[in-house]
This record gives sequence, structure tokens and C-alpha cells, in this order.
Amino acid sequence: MDIRAYNRLAWDREVERGNEWTVPVSEEAIAAARQGQWEIILTPTKPVPKEWFPDLKDLDVLCLASGGGQQGPILAAAGAKVTVLDNSPRQLAQDRFVAERDSLAITTVEGDMADLSTFADQSFDLIVHPVSNVFVPDVRPVWAEAFRVLRQGGALLAGFSNPAIYLFDYDLADRTGILQVKYALPYSDVTSLSEEERQRYIDKGFPLEFSHTLEDQIGGQLDVGFVIAGFYEDSYGEEEEDIVANYMPTFIVTRAIKPLPFTFQPVVEASVRGILKWRYEAPYDLYNIAPDDVEKEMQCFLDPQNAYHTITDERGDLVAYCCFGPDGQVPGGDYNADALDIGLGVRPDLTGQGRGLTYVNAVLNFARRTFPPTAFRVTVAEFNQRALRVWEKAGFRPVQTFQRSGDGLPFVILVREE
Repeated sequence: MDIRAYNRLAWDREVERGNEWTVPVSEEAIAAARQGQWEIILTPTKPVPKEWFPDLKDLDVLCLASGGGQQGPILAAAGAKVTVLDNSPRQLAQDRFVAERDSLAITTVEGDMADLSTFADQSFDLIVHPVSNVFVPDVRPVWAEAFRVLRQGGALLAGFSNPAIYLFDYDLADRTGILQVKYALPYSDVTSLSEEERQRYIDKGFPLEFSHTLEDQIGGQLDVGFVIAGFYEDSYGEEEEDIVANYMPTFIVTRAIKPLPFTFQPVVEASVRGILKWRYEAPYDLYNIAPDDVEKEMQCFLDPQNAYHTITDERGDLVAYCCFGPDGQVPGGDYNADALDIGLGVRPDLTGQGRGLTYVNAVLNFARRTFPPTAFRVTVAEFNQRALRVWEKAGFRPVQTFQRSGDGLPFVILVREE
């Protein structure tokens, strides 16, 4: 059986039936998105956290197997340059309907989520992938292709079913309310059902589904090179009467980052002089170095005990710097516990793009190879909530808040045990 051809027609029929994943968003939702008030879902109820998104202005976004006039139009209205790829022509027509109705620029492509050969390498900054890989027999090519077309530092936001939901006999559950295990995992509508059961599905025109293992869903992302940087679970709302959701979450969403290939080198005087000229906008201008302090800071950067390093990207451009040791401490804090202190500064024009966790993870990986500490510690100005969120996402927990000696500026110490 040609699964892709069958499911293409099945999802065209779902549009006719008014399946909830085929109903376009409203004009009101588009108007709100244009004003910065927007959210999208990849699973039935929970919106994707806003902090998972970089600034959408002119961002190249691929909505992967995401037709239906929902995620793509919202992101386009919020400022992104959106391409929607889907297997169903009728689903893509829903996106074109919203684009025409609300004057949005959206590119639609009919295709296979496991074969993105129509796109060049590193074409997109963000990929949005709602629950849909359940309709392909093998999910690993989906992750490989997503990794290929995503730019370095970009993110893949993917929703998928918890495979455990495919264990049960739902006909029995509907009749008796009893959940009884019937199928082995990984489940397949093609091989797990009897011929009679499968024909009943086909006669009703239902799309064919495949459960996949968590090793393929999550491990598959890791195996192609992604770094998992976010995770949450979801279930159907109460109106769906999902009996399994009474006992466990039934959907999973991951945020996976395609790492940047960074190079770490000890600082030299020329690179330090460039760093000391960096200028941040308020309120981050606290980190700007005054001209009278340049020589003092120069000596600090070049002091071997502070272990300052430059971080360059694959083009050799300086994108950040970091330090390991006493210069990561702030006067007034309690640093008696054994831990490696870290400092990190990102080039001003690269901040606020949602890639902070990529830099942090790269620094932690370098530190593990170079220093192998028992714990990491970082000290962050309390007003810098953006930085605090990033370090907490990296597994750090706040252990102390104090006021800096001299000016009383509040700081937070965060620690991560190894």
C-alpha cells in the first residue's frame, strides 16, 4: 500500500469532515497576532511557550506537515516568512484561504515530511511540526531532513503522540470503560490490526497511523545532531473524553536546537580590545566598559587565572566570550562552596534572538572537557531576567540573592551540580 497516497486522500476527506486540525484560524486571531498577541498549539490544548520562539520578524519558518490554516498564518501575521509543507492539497488550501483573506504572504508546498529535497540545506531558522509524524511509517527520516534544512542555531518545535496510547483496546474501553492492553509497540494500523479491522478503518476513510518508539521520536532527534532544550506534555481537553488522559499525558512536545559549531580559544589582546568596544542597549548597558576602565579590564581578561576564551562561529566571526574562575564572581556573594564559576558575554547584535541556550550549552560542554568540575556556578544581575531564564533552562537553580558590594545592585547566584 502507498501510505503517503492513501493518507493524502484521507486528510483531504478530514477537511470535508471539519476535523479540528483543518479549521482555519479566525480573522480576529490574525489581527491579534499582528499586534503581537499570539500563540500556537502543536498538541490539543497547551500553547507552545513564548520563550521558545526567537524574534519572528523576517524569520524563515517552515511549518512541517502543518497544513490546515492554523500555525502558519499566525506566525506569518506575527512577522515571519512562512512556508507550509503538507501532504494534503486540501489542508494547504486552508492556508492559502487565510493568506488571501488576511493579505498574508505564505508559501505552500505539497510534499512528504520525510523528503524535503525541494529545500536547500540550511534554509530555515525555525521549524514548527505539530502532531503529524504519526501518519508516516518511519519518523527518523523526518528528523534527518529537518536537521538538514535548519540553520545552525535554529530550533525544531515538534509535537507527537505518547506511544503508550496505542497499547489499548479502545473498542472495549468505549463499551465498558475498561482499559485493557491489546497491542504491542511500536503499533501500526498496517501490521497490528487484523485484515478485517484494517479494512474497517479504510472503509471509513480514516488516516493510517504509526506509533513510533520514544527511542525513534526523541533518540532520533538526538542521533541526527539535535540538542533537546525544552520538553512538555499535554492531553486532550475534558470535552474529548479521553480515558487514557485520566491516567497519563498523551502528547509530548520537544524543542530541539541545531548546535552552532563553536571554536574556543584563549583570548589575545586584539580580540579583547574588540570585545571591550561592544555596546549594549539599556538596560543591558550595565555591561558596557567605560573608556577609563579599558586598561584595567584588559589586564583582567588576559590574566590566566580567569581563563577567558573567545567563541567564534564556523566563519571565524567572534560571537561571544566566556571565562572560568574567580572573575565570574561578584563581590558580596558567598562563594565558599566548591564550583567552577562561569562568565558569558554574547556580542550585542546577537542577543535577544532566542539562542542563548545554545551558547550556554556550548560553554558547559567546553568546560566539561577542559576543567571537569563537580558543579557549575554563575552569577547574574537580578534585573537580567532574560539571562536568568536561559541559565535556569540549562539546569541551574538559584541558591542566593545578594547585593553587590559598593553599589548595592542585586545579583543572583545559580548552581548546577554535575
